[in-house]
Amino acid sequence: MIEAEFGVKAAQAHALLAELAAAIDTTTSGVLAVEVLPELLGAVRQGELALVRAIERADRSGAYAMDGAASTQAFVRQLSGESNGWVSKRVQVGRALADRMPVTAKAFEAGDVGLDHASVIAQATKDLQQDLAADLEAFLAQQAAPLTPKQLRVVAEELLAAAAPEASADDAARKRAAQHLNVSETLDGRWRLDGYFDAEAGLIISKAIAEFLRKPDPEGDLLTESIGSRRAEALVQMARHATAHAETCNGEGGGRHTVIVGLSHQALLDGLGTAATPEGQRLPAATARRMACDGGIIPAVLGSDSEVLDFGRRTRQISSGLRHFLTARDGGCTWPGCDRPASYTEAHHREEWLRDHGETEPENLDLLCSHHHHKVHEGGWEITIGQDPDRTPWFWPPDGRPPLQGHRRPLLRKPGHTPRRT
Repeated sequence: MIEAEFGVKAAQAHALLAELAAAIDTTTSGVLAVEVLPELLGAVRQGELALVRAIERADRSGAYAMDGAASTQAFVRQLSGESNGWVSKRVQVGRALADRMPVTAKAFEAGDVGLDHASVIAQATKDLQQDLAADLEAFLAQQAAPLTPKQLRVVAEELLAAAAPEASADDAARKRAAQHLNVSETLDGRWRLDGYFDAEAGLIISKAIAEFLRKPDPEGDLLTESIGSRRAEALVQMARHATAHAETCNGEGGGRHTVIVGLSHQALLDGLGTAATPEGQRLPAATARRMACDGGIIPAVLGSDSEVLDFGRRTRQISSGLRHFLTARDGGCTWPGCDRPASYTEAHHREEWLRDHGETEPENLDLLCSHHHHKVHEGGWEITIGQDPDRTPWFWPPDGRPPLQGHRRPLLRKPGHTPRRT
């Protein structure tokens, strides 16, 4: 097609779709609507492909600046009236299709994938080495047609965790570092909450809200309430519960909501890959192993044919008495220089409860704050215990450097013994 025809064809497509939209109203036969849906969906996909390619050309050529726009995003946002997220997705997909996603581009042209599929593939391959990115892109594009974008993302996460565990771990770390929650009061006296959480935090929060969620009452007014309003009430109840118990709880820990996750035997051994809940949520296998230290995680270890090899026990749960002992013995996080109090810590199984069947006994437990608990499980640090009276913990870096001396701030001391300074 010569360049002079582009504008004419675009105008014709616009006019034809406008005519079709005007022709479909409440008098249109439902049978006819069902018959034309495949064609309309195909037209929408082709329109999206034409749009992202046009955006890419405007972007790379710099022609967007002719009317003074500072960026492609600003130009398209002003032109379309859409949100930043809407525009950014199309800019990113347009660039990826042109630069590094030839198989996805052909599948898009054939109508086998849509914009969201292409976005998932672009995100999954953007930080990989060229050869691995090309292989993963081709495989995902070929498998995408029968899958929803969410299902495709799960496949991409599994493949990425197996093929590039370092990249998968880096991605998990970035998502955790990017967590945030905004709480603000609006001008009309209401409050707004919005934010993003990684897989682990999101799973914990969603399970906690589910515990406080009221069930609809068939004979009451709850049937008229949306699930969103009931979740809001559940969050308020959680906050009231936490406020009422904050002073008396002191972070010693009590019952925690149980989460059942399935992971392969190999993922259990090496911490690579992902674990899945019965509801379909995914989290890194290394995260599941860490949460099993002191959380309500019950692991179902699966064989190669997804048969259950072992269904974990909950005896790793830290009892109230044991938690009191650890608080008195360690005083808080035992990581070198960390001043987090016991109320901010989790009990770490030095010999892993999940993988190595380590015992939930004082000799196998150390208090670590959440940040340093991540360092040990996902960061590759190891802990050994000295033979001195304080049983000083030593933290060994994954890069082979000399160990760092941890510390305990005990209340329980041997008579006449002064704990060593760290």
